Amino acid sequence: PSERFLNCLPDPPGFALWPPTFFCDAQPCEQPTGIENAMDVPCGQGGPLPLFPLHRSLCIPQCSEGYRPSIANLTCLAGKLQPPVFACEPMPCILSTYNFTVDCVEFGGFFFHGESCTPKCPDGYASTEPALECIL
Repeated sequence: PSERFLNCLPDPPGFALWPPTFFCDAQPCEQPTGIENAMDVPCGQGGPLPLFPLHRSLCIPQCSEGYRPSIANLTCLAGKLQPPVFACEPMPCILSTYNFTVDCVEFGGFFFHGESCTPKCPDGYASTEPALECIL
């Protein structure tokens, strides 16, 4: 509340509360914790005013290099983030194209951290590597 106490004071012919009005402030949000591969400050500023962590502000998820957030933003509503958390997911590796297209037999055009693929070259070309591995 905007006032810690309301006092009942004499106000002839009776009594009245002082101050005569008060309001309840929406609480700000706290930075989320325990998100694997998130930056030290997981919520960045963004969007229109008000700025995070105020009520009705946006939290723009911030992930470590090589990771991307599972959602675009969270909204602070009366001290609670909606949705309450996000995840930092590994970004996919995208095969580069040079003077011809290289493809992976197993995955198509991209694959994820920790996965490896067998490169496939067009007829008449041979891969210089037996396998490609996606690492951060």
